[in-house]
Amino acid sequence: QGSQHYIKRIVGVPGDTIEIRPQQMIVNGEVETEPGIISVMEQEAPYMGYTAQGTRAVELPEKAYWAMGDNSSNSSDSRNWGVVPERNIVGRAAFVYYPFGHHFGIVH
Repeated sequence: QGSQHYIKRIVGVPGDTIEIRPQQMIVNGEVETEPGIISVMEQEAPYMGYTAQGTRAVELPEKAYWAMGDNSSNSSDSRNWGVVPERNIVGRAAFVYYPFGHHFGIVH
């Protein structure tokens, strides 16, 4: 039986405090503005920004990470699963094959 893998963006590392408010992600008390952290789809219709999905502020313990999907309102990620243990991170995405458009291709 195979294992399930998810492609997600790591947005919080051990020691960070993460909070999701509608359309914003707050990392260590600061609204995140890094394009690579916010989303590859930020500011593109019909992207709606981050949705809280019941998340409260979470401080990440040692060897624990916070993962978010780019399609925030339809993504199953750390808002649902909680923190991701370091041992569960297997690697970096190398290629985007869907959705087609300017996001298609090699991941930088």
